[in-house]
Amino acid sequence: MRGTSSWVALLFLTGTCLLGCGGSGQKAIRGEVSLDGEPVDGGSIMFVPAAAGKSGSAAIVAGKYSVPAEDDLLPGTYRVEIVWNKPTGKQIPANDPGMLTDERLQVIPDKYNTQSTLSVEITPGENEHNFLLTK
Repeated sequence: MRGTSSWVALLFLTGTCLLGCGGSGQKAIRGEVSLDGEPVDGGSIMFVPAAAGKSGSAAIVAGKYSVPAEDDLLPGTYRVEIVWNKPTGKQIPANDPGMLTDERLQVIPDKYNTQSTLSVEITPGENEHNFLLTK
């Protein structure tokens, strides 16, 4: 009976590792984003697959972002889109009459968002991609 218990334990551990040790191909991505040396704060970053697959995105806070492995990005080439609607410090009329809202302007050039020329290769394991953008 003792030998059977050892085999059962070995099979259980092997199966657990296959399920939880990165067998799905999911990849985590993290990094930093700045524009002309200023950390992006309050923006967002999106990874769009060049081939079929799922996109991933994350908020950029204090110049840092992190796309978790649970977003299920597979290895491959991704186009990167970065958006930052930066507050101007001004108040402007809101949609509700008599109300004001913070004015925000897109400060990231089109070549990094709507017409992005940025791309990265996502590889097995942890990925770090930093984006030091200039106007």
